[in-house]
Amino acid sequence: APAWPVEPAQRVGAFHLGMGVNEALGVVQRMGSLDKAEFSFDEQRPFDCDLSLRMPSLGLQFCFDGFQQDMRLISVCLQQTACADSSCATQEAVTMGDTRHSGLPDADEEISSMLPTLSYSGRVFAGVQRPAPCLSDVYAMFGPTWIGDFQQGEHSAYF
Repeated sequence: APAWPVEPAQRVGAFHLGMGVNEALGVVQRMGSLDKAEFSFDEQRPFDCDLSLRMPSLGLQFCFDGFQQDMRLISVCLQQTACADSSCATQEAVTMGDTRHSGLPDADEEISSMLPTLSYSGRVFAGVQRPAPCLSDVYAMFGPTWIGDFQQGEHSAYF
């Protein structure tokens, strides 16, 4: 299978920030089946809380805005075994988009060997036949990360 291109702040494979829930579910369905996908939302407040589409067998999670239902976050767990906690600083994970919510796999889940081959700028860096890159490898490939851009002015804020 061809490698899934990773474009920070844009996309992982066929999944891109801004795509709708239905479009993402369609991509998952074309990949094979929705059986191993987990879709969750707050039934009491469906428009106030994020929607989550998890595919633990692929090490992927997507978060969608509850009201607009567009993808805001793509999380990829690069380890063959699940990440031990939800702190991105201690996991080998690539996260792009709105970083208010993490929600990577629970500690008792296991990521199967179905992790797709991932590439950045034509260079394969993760997949079934490759060891998970360490933080320094991810840093060297993608560079430093930050929570956003600081806008100076009367109402200074991070975006």
